[in-house]
Amino acid sequence: MIIAGAGGHSLEIKAELITLGFDALDLLVYDDEIGRSDFDENLLLKFKLEASIVSLFDKDSRFVLGVGNPFFREKLYQKLTSLGGKLFSIKAISARVETKDELQYDALSFSFVGSNVKIGKGTLINVRAGVHHESEIGEFCEISPGAILLGGVKIGDKCRIGAGAVLLPGVTLGEKVVVGAGAVVTKDFSSGSKVKGIPASPVSI
Repeated sequence: MIIAGAGGHSLEIKAELITLGFDALDLLVYDDEIGRSDFDENLLLKFKLEASIVSLFDKDSRFVLGVGNPFFREKLYQKLTSLGGKLFSIKAISARVETKDELQYDALSFSFVGSNVKIGKGTLINVRAGVHHESEIGEFCEISPGAILLGGVKIGDKCRIGAGAVLLPGVTLGEKVVVGAGAVVTKDFSSGSKVKGIPASPVSI
């Protein structure tokens, strides 16, 4: 299986896949920023040639997203699906997912997804993050470790919710909103906003 994107997050994805029963030697990393094909110090084969991807997809068309950044997640998804790949979504053994829909997102170790939650494709629910009842998350979002979205929260596509941030019940965020680590969001923010603090307020970054 291909892990799309090289970097620290790809190592965490590798570990999750191994706990799900995948053989480490069958996990290959694709990244279009890599200059050569080689094994790195973590024994992950990295490559960048599209011809190699197509050849691998003939045997196993699945890939997972190995980056957290929403914009790179979307870019890699579009790239690999255009070459015939099919997104494989991770549900960690320790993740608690109460929705019955087929997963199109990653729910990593000890994450929580409550009842009647809707999550768009390519989104990352990272370690110990929680998304509570009746919340809605757009596509290719990054919910960082320990972030909590309480009931009825709605966020648009490609939002980044920082580690340990809390979104209070009913909060609505537009697309591409960035919430700083540890922030407490008590009100709505429009698309493109960047907020931090307690309570969260707009900042220039």
